Amino acid sequence: MKAICCLFLLLTSQSLYAGEPVRVFLNQNKPYVTGNQVLPEDQIYVLFTSKPCHLPIADKRNVFYFVQLPASNSIRRGCWYPTLDNGFVIIYANGELSKQPLWKSFPRGSLNTDGTISITETNYDSATFLKKTLDKNFNELLQKRKAGDY
Repeated sequence: MKAICCLFLLLTSQSLYAGEPVRVFLNQNKPYVTGNQVLPEDQIYVLFTSKPCHLPIADKRNVFYFVQLPASNSIRRGCWYPTLDNGFVIIYANGELSKQPLWKSFPRGSLNTDGTISITETNYDSATFLKKTLDKNFNELLQKRKAGDY
């Protein structure tokens, strides 16, 4: 019964935010490309990129809504914000913090009314996207170091 209630709340809240731009951390065991629909059970993190944070946080201009989904074995809500090193920090409703790497390595998507996410990232292929993003991030850090900015 608890699982049914959680799924209902998840789908209801997601349908309220249909069309919202997101970044999604996917189950890496399945191949995805631009245009694919990602089922809720294959979504680990959903980072909303324009929906403001709902938690009582001071100066939350760059803090956004976050949902951790069933693919991660728990459903948790909170907020997230990007860090200067291209990582991100999750703030759960209980105040717990979790630092994560490279939010830009998650493909862009759009939330659908049924809870699926349409991958909208240009030329996205789950087999190569992460490596390309890591290489790009590494090259940017090298350039910053060479320029003395980092």
